[in-house]
Amino acid sequence: MARWIPVGEAAELAGVSEDTIRRRADAGELHARRDRNGHRLILDTDARRLAGGTPESQVAESGDRPSTGAVERRTGDSHAPAAPAVQSWERRVNEAHADVAVLKAKSTARKVRLEVQEDRERRARDRQREEQERQAEQERQERHELRHLQREHDAAMERARLDALRTFGRSLADWQYPDEARGRIARDLQGYVNATTLPPGLSDQDARELVKARVQRVLKPYDDRRRREEQRRESEQRRASLLRVGNLHAFGEPDAELRDEVRSVLEDEVADDWTEQDVRARVDQVLAGEDDDDEGEGDEYDDDEDGDYDDDEDDDEYDDDAEDE
Repeated sequence: MARWIPVGEAAELAGVSEDTIRRRADAGELHARRDRNGHRLILDTDARRLAGGTPESQVAESGDRPSTGAVERRTGDSHAPAAPAVQSWERRVNEAHADVAVLKAKSTARKVRLEVQEDRERRARDRQREEQERQAEQERQERHELRHLQREHDAAMERARLDALRTFGRSLADWQYPDEARGRIARDLQGYVNATTLPPGLSDQDARELVKARVQRVLKPYDDRRRREEQRRESEQRRASLLRVGNLHAFGEPDAELRDEVRSVLEDEVADDWTEQDVRARVDQVLAGEDDDDEGEGDEYDDDEDGDYDDDEDDDEYDDDAEDE
């Protein structure tokens, strides 16, 4: 029945050094395990198999074991002499080959581990680079989207600014202006109000002043026409008020024909630059029958004006005579 034995006993049983037993166990050529204290145990059947095929190594590492002599095996309380260890070059060569195989196996395992480690590191670097590239691409797309949104926001704000200026310009043409004028203002502002004539850097107050000046230029013909109409209405209202004053002043006259004559004279003569006093004086003249005389006086006044002009000429002649003297 197979049993587990310590490394030293396995080395004695196999006729090799303890280091050889350990190397063979590490290479998997011997069945090995550890006890509760952590000491390595070797299966005795493997040690016997090793003893039958491979002798003890005589390399420098195993200098603690005798190169010749008999090996005794402990069996119970008695000691029986073991078979002499035959030292032959075939066994030493076989053991050397076995050690080389173990070293090659370890070297191959180490190389495989290094390749695996390098492959893991390469994959890790590739993943890191891909992650960095993905993050960079994501940041680039985010910046592009932000710039696009900023441009859309700026364009919307600019449209809102221009629309507000157009609305302000149209509000200057109130209901007093005809539809033709308001339509002309709307068409003119549609072409005038833009980012070129009114750039975004221009202050809102300055932009409104420019729009206001533009609207006033377009509305100037309509303002002049309305101003003339207002002046005409005011003149008519002033003249009508003066006519009422004159008619009221002649209302106490019992002669209807004379009142009609007063009305006719006032209609023909009263102007908006007359005063109420002038109207009353003219009514008094008509009521007093001085209408013809006034015309004569007017002629005389004209003659006087001519006379004054003649007097001026006489004065000039007098001055000339004075100079001659």
